[in-house]
Amino acid sequence: GHQRPPNQVALDRLVRGWPDVLAAVPDATPLLAGRGMATPPAGDGISYLGVVPHARDLLAQAAVFAFPCPPTSGPKMKILDALANGVPVVTTEAGIEGIEAADSAAVVTDSDNFTAALATLLADPPRRAQLAAAGRATVIAHHTPAAAAAARAQLAGRL
Repeated sequence: GHQRPPNQVALDRLVRGWPDVLAAVPDATPLLAGRGMATPPAGDGISYLGVVPHARDLLAQAAVFAFPCPPTSGPKMKILDALANGVPVVTTEAGIEGIEAADSAAVVTDSDNFTAALATLLADPPRRAQLAAAGRATVIAHHTPAAAAAARAQLAGRL
């Protein structure tokens, strides 16, 4: 069978669950950006932005970055981008695979509970602020060029 791209799987999951999020957090507004959104479903109150030139401009408007990532390989740059920009993340185990200390910086849930986890975080500004700070700290400590250089230096010092 033809495998659908991970982003499309995540998008479909998010759109399907959105009515449940709205039921819990009525003023929530989803902003969906990225490739492969040529034919979004109409009339569901969801804003489809398509490809945005700078992710940080979009992240600056976001209360939460929601990415119900299906099992895929490779680092999730969009999650690192969100964490670096101080946006709390709700994702799946696959979404934070390979990201150091993301357990303190992101809400990780399985795809069955994703919508509930997202609604809970949207309704909890103090928790969002806590995760945002932890996310920035995580990226600075583990995922910047300086952090990589420090890790190499530490390794060299032990040899």
